[in-house]
Amino acid sequence: IQCRGNFITGAALGIGLNIETTPIITGDWFVPEVAALKDFVSNPVKCKQGEIFGRLIRIIYENYRRYLAGDYSELIGFYRDRSMLIGRDIIIRSDTTENQTTEITRGKLLGIGDDLELHIEDKFEPVISGRAILQNWIDTNQD
Repeated sequence: IQCRGNFITGAALGIGLNIETTPIITGDWFVPEVAALKDFVSNPVKCKQGEIFGRLIRIIYENYRRYLAGDYSELIGFYRDRSMLIGRDIIIRSDTTENQTTEITRGKLLGIGDDLELHIEDKFEPVISGRAILQNWIDTNQD
């Protein structure tokens, strides 16, 4: 992020997307399993980096144009509709690059606000930072 005083003047965004090959990694709370897009398509031959990259850039551009046109509510609606967390029990842990994180809160996720804050059942304040983990994944995969 690039700032001038209290204003953000620029930001870099990165997307990690496994397309043709599933990497071999040791899972953790935040990344319990990995896969590649090729594992989920009916015709893996069509799942090539160039084609996927072209489609991804077009979609990002279309959504950026929507944002600039003021269609933010439509974009946040897409995000909410595709969330696998809403209505489920989650744990929010501190967002750190270290292996040691701390639990911030837990509970049923009721919704995602317009500023992407998380509204959790029986919590007065929404969660504005941290990493969400599905509670049932933790329950079934604890050592």
